[in-house]
Amino acid sequence: MPPALRRLDAPQGIRVRLGRAGLEAIKHGDTWQDIASWSGPERLTPRWWAQGGGARDYYTARTVAGNCWLLFRSAKERAWFVEGWWD
Repeated sequence: MPPALRRLDAPQGIRVRLGRAGLEAIKHGDTWQDIASWSGPERLTPRWWAQGGGARDYYTARTVAGNCWLLFRSAKERAWFVEGWWD
């Protein structure tokens, strides 16, 4: 059975540590998690008539522990969020 994407009811703010090669670690809750691999960005922009958020740059990040997260950076807020994970 393929992994399922588990989306949060609302995106949660996270901290991200960036290095020369891109994503190095994320802090979700009280714990920093080192990133083993990542892909992105994939920019999604809302339709011009839609109100709200603005563009988001989406990333997929796999931690050293094997967890796979769906992250995005909000262009408008200049902040990082976790939107879900794969199990």
